[in-house]
Amino acid sequence: MQTDALALQTDALALQTDALTLQTEALALQTDALALQSDALTLQSDALPLPNLICYKLNKMLY
Repeated sequence: MQTDALALQTDALALQTDALTLQTEALALQTDALALQSDALTLQSDALPLPNLICYKLNKMLY
């Protein structure tokens, strides 16, 4: 009886360990996703002045 209980506890601990591993991996993926979103926002921010710059250069060429 005690052996069965210990075996069940061991199985439960193994499942908890697996769950924690999966949670850690999920957090790592979320961190990566946030980094990619940050990079995308930086690129968008860098691109914002481009239309104005293009118009400015075209105006200088035309006038």
